[in-house]
Amino acid sequence: MNPWKRFWKSGEPFIWLTGGALTFSLLMVAGLLLLVLASGLGFFWPREVTRVTLRDGTVILGEIAEREAIPQPGAPPAGRPPAPARHRIKVKQGNRDLTGADFVWVDEANIATREKPPDTVVVERREWGNFYGVLRDVREGDRVVAEGPEAGWAAVQSRLPQATRVFREIRRIEKKEIGGINHAEEKIRLRLKRLELQGTRGGPEV
Repeated sequence: MNPWKRFWKSGEPFIWLTGGALTFSLLMVAGLLLLVLASGLGFFWPREVTRVTLRDGTVILGEIAEREAIPQPGAPPAGRPPAPARHRIKVKQGNRDLTGADFVWVDEANIATREKPPDTVVVERREWGNFYGVLRDVREGDRVVAEGPEAGWAAVQSRLPQATRVFREIRRIEKKEIGGINHAEEKIRLRLKRLELQGTRGGPEV
């Protein structure tokens, strides 16, 4: 018998083909996982906070999230020297309760200075997103318990466990006690509605 025919009838080519296809699929899955990790893990890694001062004196504090070329719809036609490319940066300024927007675009041509202040703090809040600023003092009610970045930060760290316990207790009350009251109120409302449909609008049943 022809050796080639014997080789094909043995089934070995299909075994190698199946093995190669499996290897290729595993490589594609591994590549996809690496792509997801490379693109996604950066979201959880904190960036440096930059203080951008514009030429008009405006100060923006936040994380530089993106940089892109500014579109130029009025660019000269082909054959003429292009205008110098201009870029802008996207700054995550946070403080949405104060500024109304998490992000702001800044034209690099309007930037006077960029700094990375060492005393800046980023607070991940449960509402209104991140807060960027400088820790001036820590207060309990109207009483100032610490002043300055270093003493203030130590005071915040020492009070975080108690704040976490209070937050969990609030959540427990909301879910269990207040939730139980709301459930009982809903049952009463349905019973009253049933009595009303039966024509009973007063009396001991109501």
